[in-house]
Amino acid sequence: MILQTLNHYYDRLVEEGTLERLGWQPVAVSYALQINDEGQITHVLPLMQEVERGKKKVLVPQNMNMPARVKRASGISSNFLCDNATYVLGLDNKGKPDRSIKCFEACRDLHIDLLKTVDSAPARAICRFFENWQPKNAENCEALSSFLEDILSGSNITFAYEQTNVRDWLEVQRAWDDYYNAKGEGQPMRCLVTG
Repeated sequence: MILQTLNHYYDRLVEEGTLERLGWQPVAVSYALQINDEGQITHVLPLMQEVERGKKKVLVPQNMNMPARVKRASGISSNFLCDNATYVLGLDNKGKPDRSIKCFEACRDLHIDLLKTVDSAPARAICRFFENWQPKNAENCEALSSFLEDILSGSNITFAYEQTNVRDWLEVQRAWDDYYNAKGEGQPMRCLVTG
């Protein structure tokens, strides 16, 4: 009885936004790539907010609840829906173009694996983006041109579809939750709360 009450309390705090759902966490995000049905970047949406720091106002990335981040030291491991330009766009500003291509391929594979069976327009658009994007053509992408320098500085970027962040689409959230829960670590056991 006490455990069930605590579980309901946790669920309520998640609904209110006080706590993050399992598999989700706050991430500082600077930009969203607005993509169309063909997966082409049509706009770059700045997501930074103006805050006061001392006597100045500065732009800072917006904290958004995104899929849980992977821990990476020196290996190649992509995050879902939100990462830096090396992973999402395959762009390099550190003199390691081969590594950037491998990072992009890891990001592409993760997104296509998770979204290929999801029946929703934003999921299909992201799959098309990763199937068609060529990192070598990034400098020719008109939508990126005025933001490219800041994006290359390490800013986290995500995706938007029809002016809505892709992470807000229920089908995409379910795909991530299923993936995150399926890769759980440890031995499966019976839940004391739900049975």
